[in-house]
Amino acid sequence: MSVAELERWKRVARSAAGLLVCCALVAAGCSRDEGTSQPGATASSESETIPEIGLPPPPEEYSQAPATPDTGPTEKELGPLEGQDDPRMDQLFDLSSSKDPKAVDQVVALAFAEPVLSAVQVEAASTLEDLKKVNLEGAVEGCGRLLRESPFVRARLRAVEALEYLGGRRATELLLADLSDPDPNVRQAEAEALEYMVGAQDLTPVKKAYLGEPDRAVKRALWEVLQNIAIEVRKQEQLAAKSGKRA
Repeated sequence: MSVAELERWKRVARSAAGLLVCCALVAAGCSRDEGTSQPGATASSESETIPEIGLPPPPEEYSQAPATPDTGPTEKELGPLEGQDDPRMDQLFDLSSSKDPKAVDQVVALAFAEPVLSAVQVEAASTLEDLKKVNLEGAVEGCGRLLRESPFVRARLRAVEALEYLGGRRATELLLADLSDPDPNVRQAEAEALEYMVGAQDLTPVKKAYLGEPDRAVKRALWEVLQNIAIEVRKQEQLAAKSGKRA
């Protein structure tokens, strides 16, 4: 096997591993039950409201880890991985080592060229990850477009993972903006990615998503995000109090 072929297979393996990581993140959530809360559950009283986020603690089924985690997205939920033999796969692999900032534009163009294929878009997200040091802003925006516009759950999950890896404020904004994704697997992956990316300024969109979320696994993940926001709000209040005392 040539060196080029060996590198290609390494890349394929890394892309597959990346998707497995996303699946593992989703598997860490609870078994989904989109029904109403358990019989006998009582609402929290107004006095129990957590002041930093203006919400009472959630029912136990939203705040505690599930006794039996699910196994993550099924193959049916992920959909077929089509286009692994498409010529664009090799083009994307070659672009991953480019030093040209404009390479990110080429990656996005290949990802959305007809026919649009799931394997190509998954590979495009991996390539954008590799271009982090070449054009971070462009890589983030490219992943954001995949997240917004890809018709494939696999590709959107991979874009979530890429945005978490790329990091930064813009990546956080793109994930927050997509918390209404039609697929609960994607929404849960987004919430879990956001857990350590958010700040106090993100309370409003996360709270809105949490209140409107029908899926228990996603709702639990969003509650974890809200808890971290509460910590950040508390820190800001403590700093403001210290500053006031000094003044």
